[in-house]
Amino acid sequence: MSDRTVTDSNLKQMGVLVVGCGEVSKGHLKYIHDDARLKLVAVADPNEESLRSANDNYSPQMAVADYKEVLNRDDIDTVMVLAPHYLHHSMVLESLRSGKHIFCEKPLAMSLKEADDMINTAKACGKELLVMLNMRFTPWARKIKKLLDNKRIGRVFMARSAYLGYEVERLADTKHWKGDLKKAGGGVLLDGGYHIVDLMNSWLGRAKSVSAVGGQYVIEAEGKGEDNISLLIEYENGAAATLQVSFTTIIPGCDKEPTLVLEHSFMGTEGTIYSDYSWNPIEGLVQHLEVVSIKGKNAVALDSVEPLNQLDHFISCIANGASPIVTALDARNALAVVEAAYESIKTGIKVNINWR
Repeated sequence: MSDRTVTDSNLKQMGVLVVGCGEVSKGHLKYIHDDARLKLVAVADPNEESLRSANDNYSPQMAVADYKEVLNRDDIDTVMVLAPHYLHHSMVLESLRSGKHIFCEKPLAMSLKEADDMINTAKACGKELLVMLNMRFTPWARKIKKLLDNKRIGRVFMARSAYLGYEVERLADTKHWKGDLKKAGGGVLLDGGYHIVDLMNSWLGRAKSVSAVGGQYVIEAEGKGEDNISLLIEYENGAAATLQVSFTTIIPGCDKEPTLVLEHSFMGTEGTIYSDYSWNPIEGLVQHLEVVSIKGKNAVALDSVEPLNQLDHFISCIANGASPIVTALDARNALAVVEAAYESIKTGIKVNINWR
């Protein structure tokens, strides 16, 4: 245990069931293991190796292949769903109906119909449905939102965003669920691209329509989705944004493990904002944010932004009944943009977004 203590006065120790013990679970499992407010009651995964690793490294009270074996236990308050996308809908619904709060990995679902069903069920059950869109909590994303909300560059009329990753090995593997049209629901857009779609919604507001082009430009794998895609999104406030999303962008070290570059820029009537973030195993983490005006360039110090941990925030919301900074409805509306973009690729025309 760490030296953290139970500081939320309305929160008893929260029992957690983690469903899905793959790579993405490791940071979450460590957090739960180390936080005195939380108790890792159980982990569940049908993959024996993944389950054994989680059990050995994070000491849950129980480790089971099927989460349904333990779902109805009274000492489980929250279920963390970290399974492949196609399982989110059924797992979330069953957990909500068992009286549990939900932490769900992005994307919320594979379709708007599923997402609306999940949101409506959470409301009917009186339980929290919290979606883990971790980029909302980063210092650069929060600082950009503050700059835009405060009209630091005036009225934004145009923006650009890029998610440039390298996931060739898993995307090309027809046995892996990543990018699988049946198990993941799509390729790079419903995966990494979902993050920047959500961020743009949070920064620019309600999205109105989208045009998109994309497909398998580099990887030829049967049953897999797009490896690259470009979007043009129009927002109700009059701004337009272009998004480029890739799982085949080569940067230093991408042959060793997944790498990522994020680029964002906003053009306003009184200035411009530029943001760059990158991580690779050779150069490490590099991030930069600056505001440009007629008078010159001003770098923005990101170390001055107060840290905000995603799970800390969600736990506090449950304990105190506060509204989270990213909601299930936000996650649903990001999915609405993605769904409309896929329709645009199929039809070759601009598609209106089914916002809620």
